[in-house]
Amino acid sequence: MLLPASAPLPQPTTASSFSLISLNVLLPNSHDGWWIYKYYPPSVAAAETTWSARSRLLEELLLIADADIICLQECCAASFESDFSFLQRAGYAASLLGKGRMRPATLWKTSRFALCDAAGAPAPPPPETPPHETTTDAEGPAAAGHDGGGAADAEECEWAALPATRGAAVTQGDRTLITTLHLIGEDGSPRGTPPLFVVNCHLTAGQEARRRLSQVHDALDRVRKQRAKALPKGHDPRAPCVVCGDFNSQGSTAVRELLLRGEVLPSFRESGDPTERDQAGTALTSKPKRQG
Repeated sequence: MLLPASAPLPQPTTASSFSLISLNVLLPNSHDGWWIYKYYPPSVAAAETTWSARSRLLEELLLIADADIICLQECCAASFESDFSFLQRAGYAASLLGKGRMRPATLWKTSRFALCDAAGAPAPPPPETPPHETTTDAEGPAAAGHDGGGAADAEECEWAALPATRGAAVTQGDRTLITTLHLIGEDGSPRGTPPLFVVNCHLTAGQEARRRLSQVHDALDRVRKQRAKALPKGHDPRAPCVVCGDFNSQGSTAVRELLLRGEVLPSFRESGDPTERDQAGTALTSKPKRQG
């Protein structure tokens, strides 16, 4: 089904179904970056490339979609709360990857979902003032500059995203954010369904096919281990899991193979991505990688 951007997502048809939207919001935003001009043809006015103009479009798109879960990529930790305060006002809570310049963030409607551990038990409330790191990643050092969006600093905003920690509900891997949620009823109590693991990723770009495979495999293996550890021995460890985000690749990739086929063998070779070199001769793993 292909929907126009002006249409909301279909409403859930059962008590256990939900809607999700994933979107790379593209740095720069109100706080960081300078290179957004490359996405626009010369005919577009410079004012339309600024965060103030782009944020209005994002707000319109995301509020119209009215998704139960929103997965964003390329968020800036220093201004995340102010950049997306309209989602807080619309009833969403948020988790944010704890490191890197371009971070994934996962948001959920508090009227439909709540944080839980891998067994489905309600998670403790988040800290009132989570720390925000300013570390960089392989994309490059933080750039000075401001595009005129006028957003307040995170310290000035009342809304605080839950950082990825070693806690049971929000964990992180290599450019992956895992948020564990359970459906709740109108009274706020759990519905008794298995927890939902949302893996929001912004995989490494460039000639990094091996690392992309490891990033997704490690995130799914973390979900498996968390679930197995949380349940009594002999219990079925399976639970719903959604993997979404910016995979920074195309064609028949090892990540796609892992997600759709369940395993990647040493004989597998990627194909169909013109930006990758020597795909036919590049082995991506020396032993089988599997997910259940």
